[in-house]
Amino acid sequence: GDGIRTGSLRSYRLDSGKIEMEGSNPVWRPPRIQMLFDVSATGPPYRTGLVTCEAVKSGGFPPRLHTTLLKVDYETGDEGEGGNLEGDQTIFLGGSGI
Repeated sequence: GDGIRTGSLRSYRLDSGKIEMEGSNPVWRPPRIQMLFDVSATGPPYRTGLVTCEAVKSGGFPPRLHTTLLKVDYETGDEGEGGNLEGDQTIFLGGSGI
């Protein structure tokens, strides 16, 4: 297609860092952000998709973000063009899905 634009669906969750107990041991859970937003193609083939990502803020100076998940789910069929072929595909661009 000609390009990609974001849609109106946007959602995110921010978790501040905290100490949790794992058994009898305290464990530091670093701050993280989870994001979800939709995308669509601006030219043919006009397909839509959903982007999911998660990043964790690592300690130290300067603080850095480590991407733990970056995934794109998108349509592969031709139902948007009046066809009857329906399909979806997922691409893992980062995180444990690679």
